[in-house]
Amino acid sequence: MKTKIFEYKGYVGIEAGDKLINDPNASGQLGCVVRIDEVEITSKALDFLKFLGKTGDSLGDVMCWESIEGPCFGWLGNFKQVISTNQRGDRDFKPSLLSSQINDDMIVPKDFIAFIDSK
Repeated sequence: MKTKIFEYKGYVGIEAGDKLINDPNASGQLGCVVRIDEVEITSKALDFLKFLGKTGDSLGDVMCWESIEGPCFGWLGNFKQVISTNQRGDRDFKPSLLSSQINDDMIVPKDFIAFIDSK
């Protein structure tokens, strides 16, 4: 299963797939990292990410960068994450790297909808 990134009511949800590069539960890990070819994203979620600001350092709430092994996407947190407009990408954040991974047929998970609707 691929990592899914979707938007609902002004929030982006991330649901990790089964091909993470790292183990977010291992000692010293702050989040999840996946190669971009293992990601699916909706157009609305990509538009949302393109408008996030950037931090001044190499760590952000979300990260999207070129690496020796190919483009990668990462986020602080665990297997499911919510991103709002007050969060930021790292200084090298390049969400356009996700453009080739668009899937607008993706269904937003019911648990994400319920969580956002309860806010």
